[in-house]
Amino acid sequence: MDQAGMTTSPQPRVIFLVVAALMLLLWGLSLIPPIENWNNPYEDGFSYVGVFYASIICLPQSHPLMSFTANIHAISKAAIHCAAKLNARIDAAIAA
Repeated sequence: MDQAGMTTSPQPRVIFLVVAALMLLLWGLSLIPPIENWNNPYEDGFSYVGVFYASIICLPQSHPLMSFTANIHAISKAAIHCAAKLNARIDAAIAA
């Protein structure tokens, strides 16, 4: 069996994408209280507790879920392309 050519059905991909998007949304919503109280002299720092726990729980979980929804070959090709462009820019900067 060729495991590299296997793909998942669209339904789990959609579910993973929705769950990952909800986790990123929760993380973004946890940033609202600290931003609203940015220059508040009476801020005691407890508004950052939600950001801390959301960063520990939501961010590490959402990225693998999003990677399940994407085409792994397309991601690896894009990463190789970006690395090649970055190396070309570095070489051009060194040569200049």
